[in-house]
Amino acid sequence: MDDPSSPDYPHDQDVDDDPLAGFEAFWALYPTGRHQAKKDAQKAWTQIKAGIDPQLRERILEHLRTRKWPREVCYVPLASTFLRGARYDDEPVTADAIPITPANRWMPSAVPEDWCHHEPRCNSRDWHAMKVKVDQEGSV
Repeated sequence: MDDPSSPDYPHDQDVDDDPLAGFEAFWALYPTGRHQAKKDAQKAWTQIKAGIDPQLRERILEHLRTRKWPREVCYVPLASTFLRGARYDDEPVTADAIPITPANRWMPSAVPEDWCHHEPRCNSRDWHAMKVKVDQEGSV
């Protein structure tokens, strides 16, 4: 009766029902600059209702594989916040969706990764506009 491989052994839960199943893959895919509060992230992972949607955890992992994160880690939520807020259901942010304001116009995150072709890459839209003008006219 003490042998877990025995059919008479009382199994509380299957291996498939492990509440932390897939968490290490999630943690490995999450941006490394935000690998803090792992226990809180594990707790949030176990609270995901995978029984309602069996593919939910796989969808979360796929979202992490394809999501473009801001370069500044301070704008990446902690993993527990990402999970509890269901941020994996967010629509992807496009370059047009980033409003440019006087407060953020010089921030590197205001220029999406694939937006500038200069080397080194422009760190603001104003700087990029100036470089384009120089490229076209030869001077400012």
